[in-house]
Amino acid sequence: MGKLDDFLALANAAFGRYAAAPMTARSHADDDVLDVAKIGVNGGLAVEFPAGATAPLPADAATEAKQDDIIDAVIPGTWTPAVQVAPADSGVISAAPTTVRSVIASNRTAVTVYLMLFDLAAVPADGVFPRVPFIAVPATSTIQVALGGMACVNGLVWASTSTFGSLTITATTPVVVSAELV
Repeated sequence: MGKLDDFLALANAAFGRYAAAPMTARSHADDDVLDVAKIGVNGGLAVEFPAGATAPLPADAATEAKQDDIIDAVIPGTWTPAVQVAPADSGVISAAPTTVRSVIASNRTAVTVYLMLFDLAAVPADGVFPRVPFIAVPATSTIQVALGGMACVNGLVWASTSTFGSLTITATTPVVVSAELV
């Protein structure tokens, strides 16, 4: 057998695992019925089912519903706060359950500060550990951090600290933070 014959035999065996009805894969080059010129000069494969049979999908195949879920996942969320706010040392973005796609933080000071995100409805006291690791925001810069779709069951609050490793909220009002909520 040649390489194409071997491939066709393997393809037929693989197709059979997903189909309730027998089917056959064959080269278009052997096809007198199909217009090979429309398919291409290199031929290709034709998959045939018995008359009246339909091609069943594997259980894990993409369906329209799954494709809609993917499309929904890339629709932009709502940036909160939606208006410009003054720099602060901490703040509540959402006091209700939410999902966070990304966060933008701007540091107006001349030193690096560390942004902390909490799954809480109110700003915590010093010493509380954040939901995600500390996020360094370099001096006089803006960063964006993609969080994918972090679920916050209590809400989303933030705080900044100049001390790496622990929350010690300062009164220097160094940061402006916004989050994309979906």
